[in-house]
Amino acid sequence: MEVLDVIKNRWSPRALKSDPISEEEIQVILKAASYAFSAGNLQPWHYTYAVHGTEGFEKILNTLFPGNQPWAKNAHILMITSARTKDNPSAVLDLGSANMNLALQAFSMGIYSHFMAGFDKIKAREVAGLSDEFSSMAVVALGYKDHLETLESPYREREVGPKDRISIEIFSDKI
Repeated sequence: MEVLDVIKNRWSPRALKSDPISEEEIQVILKAASYAFSAGNLQPWHYTYAVHGTEGFEKILNTLFPGNQPWAKNAHILMITSARTKDNPSAVLDLGSANMNLALQAFSMGIYSHFMAGFDKIKAREVAGLSDEFSSMAVVALGYKDHLETLESPYREREVGPKDRISIEIFSDKI
């Protein structure tokens, strides 16, 4: 048996193009997120996205830490991923599941995703217009893959580094 190719081959490049992703494609990607498991079927996730060249895109871009802005500015979509965490200890797990569905669906369509934890969580929640019942957990850049040469240093060097995974013997035990 083999791990599915869409899982094995998915990765998070920084070299992304601002070439358009259609609204129909965005909706399919978001629909895939909706099929994720969630405790009690609460589906506590919320996605706020903006397209390159809009005021909303700039607002999301400005929530990112300086180390992510130089390359994320080239993506076609920036998206804040949030979960209603109030009174829901499983919300973060559920959002993670939805995010993985989103990433795998996008990849299957030739669209790459790069999830970032390096952002101002409070500012992102405000940009998304969400109450304090929500926690913003990641910002994701979505776009078609661009050429490595479009990246500045040190991002270019990070793209070509090893993408090995730790051995399952390290993170799993049978008892």
